[in-house]
Amino acid sequence: MTHHENRDRQGLAAGETYLIHVLETSDPPGNPDHYRITDAVEAHHEATGSYDVEAAGIDVARDLLARHAK
Repeated sequence: MTHHENRDRQGLAAGETYLIHVLETSDPPGNPDHYRITDAVEAHHEATGSYDVEAAGIDVARDLLARHAK
């Protein structure tokens, strides 16, 4: 695995972790199994060039989750 691939995997994992955190801390808490979390982070990356969903803000995170509900 190249350094670039490793960084991408870490970025993807961080984005997934943040979206799960958003779900778990929402009121009422959301079930991550009801969302395509990886697809949401990949869509954010395609649109922005970044996996950093947290830096984009809570509204972007909620929108991504809404668009990637199962």
